[in-house]
Amino acid sequence: MKTSSVLYKKNLRSCSEINRLDSRQVLVVYDRKLMTYPFFRTWLKKFPNAYPVTAGEKLKTISQYEKLCRFGGRNLNSVDRKAFVVVAIGGGSIGDFAGFFASTFKRGLKLWHLPTTWLAAIDSAHGGKTALNVDELKNQVGSFYFAEKVFVIEEFFKGLPGRYFSEGLAEVIKIGMVSPKPFLVEKKYFEQPLKHFPTALIKKSIRAKWNIVKKDPYENKGVRFILNFGHTFGHAIEIQESISHGKAVANGLEMAIELSHYFGHLSQDRYLFLTKYYSSYFAGQRLWGKRKFNSLFMQRHLLKDKKASTNQRIQFVFLNSWGKPVVKKVPVAELVEAALAVAGEFN
Repeated sequence: MKTSSVLYKKNLRSCSEINRLDSRQVLVVYDRKLMTYPFFRTWLKKFPNAYPVTAGEKLKTISQYEKLCRFGGRNLNSVDRKAFVVVAIGGGSIGDFAGFFASTFKRGLKLWHLPTTWLAAIDSAHGGKTALNVDELKNQVGSFYFAEKVFVIEEFFKGLPGRYFSEGLAEVIKIGMVSPKPFLVEKKYFEQPLKHFPTALIKKSIRAKWNIVKKDPYENKGVRFILNFGHTFGHAIEIQESISHGKAVANGLEMAIELSHYFGHLSQDRYLFLTKYYSSYFAGQRLWGKRKFNSLFMQRHLLKDKKASTNQRIQFVFLNSWGKPVVKKVPVAELVEAALAVAGEFN
């Protein structure tokens, strides 16, 4: 497996790798909200094949994928499969959607990511996962298809609302917690919570994810599975509450920490440290104890989750301590019952 080249740029103008491409051999799939940026409107004019989309989980459907395929069939003529590049510009949903298209159209075209949210830049643009949803279930159709290049472009992140920072931070903290070489545990991050992403931390987060992915690129060995920490319940409440992925993961992380303690994986001291650390960043985003979660919905969702195994069980990522995740098979009914019991303690 060849990992993606990650390139750090100040602005679109400095992306010579893209700007010198034959524009006829490029399809730009982009978030239509980016047209509010004058620099983006000007840059986009050079590419005759541009496909605007609306970001969000509603984009990741088979019907939307079919529309893009039809667009490709009408407009992408004389495609040189060795040279043609699908350029995905936007957040995680656009990367998932355009990535799946690139992996299947004409039996596979080059894929380059230009993430425009912190969550995508730090996490979802890296690792080769593409996905579509089916009904209420996330990421049921997809492929492992590694982008050839990922551009982290400073220009896109200037002026992003604060919620985008919080959403990206949830994935950074997740990676910091499960990485064999843990980070963010340093005292300075505990005493003075981050309010922006230093470039060094962005690079460290991306490297940490790739270090895990490289050991198990296609999820055959179970090593990569630890990156699902916080996502089991995160995905469920993302669907039930119709909230952003980053906010859902933040809540999923809290539940994973609570359940790690509930099932005896975290000692009391470590549990208290982690909950205090978590609260210093995400207390304002907490949904547990403020919403009534439907146990039947939760069980049904988890049983259909990709992580579900046989005999009504699901693989769940617990934490023994910072940097020491452990994966266990747990009966879904028992896990949901424990989660709702823990959630009740927050009232």
